[in-house]
Amino acid sequence: MIVQSMRILFVCVGNTCRSQMAEGLARELGLEASSAGIEPGARVAGHAVAVLAELGIDIAGNQPKSVADFDEASFDKVIGMGCGVSARDLRLDEDW
Repeated sequence: MIVQSMRILFVCVGNTCRSQMAEGLARELGLEASSAGIEPGARVAGHAVAVLAELGIDIAGNQPKSVADFDEASFDKVIGMGCGVSARDLRLDEDW
């Protein structure tokens, strides 16, 4: 029997901290997760990498991505990570 994992997209403004951390934690829990930003930054925040490294989760190779790179219809949940995440055509199922 094949069990399909829930697919989650975490979205924040810059995709440099919160959404990257959420992606890393969700993947560690066995979920299919991605993250993206409305206005992606240049790099993942060093403190986000350091905090997850303390938990044994490596996101050092991650890069910020744009919501335009994803089709939200292919995700079971699209979760906004707060601080004013909004885009007219972006479906947000929850706001954390």
